[in-house]
Amino acid sequence: MLGPTKTTYHGEMFERQMSNEKNLQRLGFLPHKGGLAKTVGATQYLYLKKGPFYKFCLSELGAEPLVRRRKPDEAYLTIKDNQVTVKILEMKNQNVPGSVDLKLYAGGGIRHEYRHWLRKSRNAIAVEYAFCVCNYLKNNCYDKIPAMSEYLKSESIPVFFGEQPGYFDTLNDWAFGDKHFIDA
Repeated sequence: MLGPTKTTYHGEMFERQMSNEKNLQRLGFLPHKGGLAKTVGATQYLYLKKGPFYKFCLSELGAEPLVRRRKPDEAYLTIKDNQVTVKILEMKNQNVPGSVDLKLYAGGGIRHEYRHWLRKSRNAIAVEYAFCVCNYLKNNCYDKIPAMSEYLKSESIPVFFGEQPGYFDTLNDWAFGDKHFIDA
């Protein structure tokens, strides 16, 4: 069994492999406030990770500081006419039997925390939540435990399979809706 240090190492390695940062740079996103941004007409698209997301919510959205800071692996924001859509992506990696899969059941509660926190901001904000999981979790948990996939679907929490072909296209469709920003 892997210890916590190896688990963290493998998790961080998976996050680096699945990071959308380079893909978005190729699509014309530029550095902005600790992340990346692209503006198309009156719409601003942002990509932020961990600490920069939390700081952006405090400084730009007027959210109040939290005792327990949530720092998502990736956050996608779409801002238009004082309407903000925040889409949180958490990445989960597991290579041997263990309990990481149980964190998928926590998605609805964590999304609720984000909604509760951001509802106090000065903008109208919608919050969505999704997971990116490795092949091991897909094959040994998500595909084999019907209750898990049913629960996540009932909570409207998409699960993306990062090691599958077309991952970044599927992710960007969810994160930003249609792909009109690619051509702008």
